Amino acid sequence: MSFISACILAIFLNFYSLLAPTSVQATAADPKTEVVTVTAGVLDNIPPTTPILISPTNNSYVTTGYVTFVWKGSTDDNGIKEYDLSLDGISYIPSIPPNDNESSRYVLSYDSVTDCYTLLVKELVPDGTHTWKIRANDNLNNGTDSATWSFTIDTQAPNFILSQVGEVPTSISAQDISTIPSNPIELDENSPKLLGNGEANSTVVLTVTIPGDPTQTFTSTTDINGNWGQELGILPRDTIITLDFIITDPAGLISVLSNVQIIIKTKLIVFPPASPTPSPSPSVSPHPSSSPGVTPAPTPFPTPSASPRPPLISIPLVPPIEIAHEILQETWERFPAPLKAIVARVPAETREYLVTTAINLFPFSALLILIIIALLALLAMIGRFGKNLSPRLIWSTLQALGIIPAGKPQGLVFDSQTHRGVPFALIEVRDENGETIDQVITDKNGIYKGLVLEPGKYQLVVSQPGYSFPSNQPRPQNLTIREFYLGELFEVTTEYPAKDQMMYLIPIDIADQTPQKQLSPILSLQRFSSFNQALFLPLFIVTGVLTIIFPTLWNWLVFGSYCWQVIYKARNWFKTPNLTGNAIDANGQGLENTIVAVIDTENLQLAALTQADDHGYFSAYLPRQQLLLAITKPGFIWIESDSPVTEYSLDATQELQPVIVTLRS
Repeated sequence: MSFISACILAIFLNFYSLLAPTSVQATAADPKTEVVTVTAGVLDNIPPTTPILISPTNNSYVTTGYVTFVWKGSTDDNGIKEYDLSLDGISYIPSIPPNDNESSRYVLSYDSVTDCYTLLVKELVPDGTHTWKIRANDNLNNGTDSATWSFTIDTQAPNFILSQVGEVPTSISAQDISTIPSNPIELDENSPKLLGNGEANSTVVLTVTIPGDPTQTFTSTTDINGNWGQELGILPRDTIITLDFIITDPAGLISVLSNVQIIIKTKLIVFPPASPTPSPSPSVSPHPSSSPGVTPAPTPFPTPSASPRPPLISIPLVPPIEIAHEILQETWERFPAPLKAIVARVPAETREYLVTTAINLFPFSALLILIIIALLALLAMIGRFGKNLSPRLIWSTLQALGIIPAGKPQGLVFDSQTHRGVPFALIEVRDENGETIDQVITDKNGIYKGLVLEPGKYQLVVSQPGYSFPSNQPRPQNLTIREFYLGELFEVTTEYPAKDQMMYLIPIDIADQTPQKQLSPILSLQRFSSFNQALFLPLFIVTGVLTIIFPTLWNWLVFGSYCWQVIYKARNWFKTPNLTGNAIDANGQGLENTIVAVIDTENLQLAALTQADDHGYFSAYLPRQQLLLAITKPGFIWIESDSPVTEYSLDATQELQPVIVTLRS
């Protein structure tokens, strides 16, 4: 180092030494020059470490206005001179020493083991939300601020006012017991809703005490504006019910509102109505007489006798939903103890979720029943038709199941051996080019309906698991294509209406006797058909009750559809068959499954199509007109007066006598 450089460094360090006592020594390294030693001080500008806040914690609540502040102390090479406490962004207590101390404003204690300061403020800090922080200063006035935390002082019990009970406005305060009514609050409507207002974000625990019933507890919170509401469930009428409230604010302070009583009165219809009270009879005074010296006597007036008052009949008006609730409650009380124990083991949250879900679904319960039935029907159709299921097939199947009304019978698919109708068989209508133009399903009796064929040439093809078509059985000589159809091409003309036109009796052969292949698809639809038929009236009653209890639009629509079906079906339920008869063989034995067709020759339509039962008996309801009776039993010939016949004229405008049909093999 040159001499000049050493001088410059010495001057600089000498100037800097005026600011701090730190010593610095510099020695010239140039051997040609003289060694110069300079001593100087360096300024300490490193601030203390950051104080760490401990209490009150951030966003906490404090229930006293004399707040205690706790923080972890700072460190510094030159030592900590003091701490400053700021409250709400303003210096609140400055110059707090770093050791135990007490003044008129605070008490400070220091724990050397944990290096924590505890400052108890002697001044009352007002209720509300505040912020606080600590600043540490060293001996050279270098300072470091801590983080800023907020806390809320709440020293008052939460206020709470019950402003409405059901339809009755109230002003019942938890801070004033004189506002609690001495008599029960009378209500007309059940499931009352309670409204109130109190401190924001407070927890309200409501206890509902009902004599003879389990105590109910509801827990909820007020919103950010302090508003609160709670809807009670269905409560017993004409019973004094006690409401108790415990209100806890976020600071943990508690208010209590007890012994608020309500009673839900039952409306009554009184018969006969109370008659007005009769007014008293006027008093009788003597009339003056024209004869002198004679004192007139008062005119006698009969004293009316009190007629006995007729007894009054009081009819309570209870909403159906309350009756249903009472029935369910009584049913639950009579549940066997083991079942109650099983239910009790289900977590309370799960039970509450299930009950809440059920209550929310009740207004749509009738619709849900209809949806379940529709899904079962759809599954049955998928099991029967698989990928071939189409909207037309769905419509036709619903007609075959009796869910949707269909037209007049058009034909029958029957077993070529037993002659019994084959249920739910698929019939395809193909044009002369082999293209499928329509499909229809037979009902549970094997009868098909709903084909509308415009003029043209067609062919019918039957598809049924376990059966084959066309039949290998030869057509009997006495039967035509109409009574024993084997898949021939036929022509529809303009001579007769296209809708409900009479078609064919179609035999099919059993091809596979395997029970699984033969019965499984059929049983799927058959089971649904039996299920739907057996439960139709019960479901009609159930949907009616549900609609009365929960009169929502959806429930009314479902119940209305059931009513329409009942009206439609009732037309047939109350019809008295005007055609009865018996199909017998030459020995007088009944011939089961004999096909009985009643034909309207004017329109070429079937007025009735049925089969004889196991004893050969048959019956049908016929319109009042001239008709033709046709009997078909493959392998048998209809004999009348020792002559074979195929048709028999019926005059349905007159009273019909039982028909005896004798068939010979």
